[in-house]
Amino acid sequence: MKISTSNRVVVAALCASASFVTAAGLKADSLYFPNQPNNEGDNTLEDIDFTSSIIQTGSSGALAGKKYWVLDLATYNGNKQCFTLVTNGPAGGDSRIWVYDSTINDYRSLNDDANGTWYSQANIWIDPPSNGGRYVSPVISAYSAAYNGMQFFVQIIKRNSATTEAACTSGSTYKSTGSGTAFVNAT
Repeated sequence: MKISTSNRVVVAALCASASFVTAAGLKADSLYFPNQPNNEGDNTLEDIDFTSSIIQTGSSGALAGKKYWVLDLATYNGNKQCFTLVTNGPAGGDSRIWVYDSTINDYRSLNDDANGTWYSQANIWIDPPSNGGRYVSPVISAYSAAYNGMQFFVQIIKRNSATTEAACTSGSTYKSTGSGTAFVNAT
């Protein structure tokens, strides 16, 4: 199955003109802001082709030598939100989901293998302040440089707004709240 980079979905209308940088200085490849006006939907799918020249390769730390794709997820004004990220694709791919961990000054693996495959799945819980926003920038990479030529997709699922923090934190989860950040069941 060949996944074309020309079929990539633009996740947010802001993506065309915005340039966001993560805590570790990586530029976001995809933006998904569920509480913005004119949001394109609550579930999106992006085709990712690591053979494309536009895909970055990590130069240091946990991402060194690995192709990677950065997502920016955000929610605003007290609207707590759970997101589920799912990677999948043809046999032979192997992905990993990372989130920057300031305590180690590098990316920490949130999930490696899920659902009996070498692809990954993780939850992101965001609890923003009542008068502002909170961003989380997970990174999806090849498991190792040996998988830098894979083609796959990432599905970003905005879970039902009634989803509680407890329900969101089953499985591999990263939490970003006013009291700090936490990794739950990270693998």
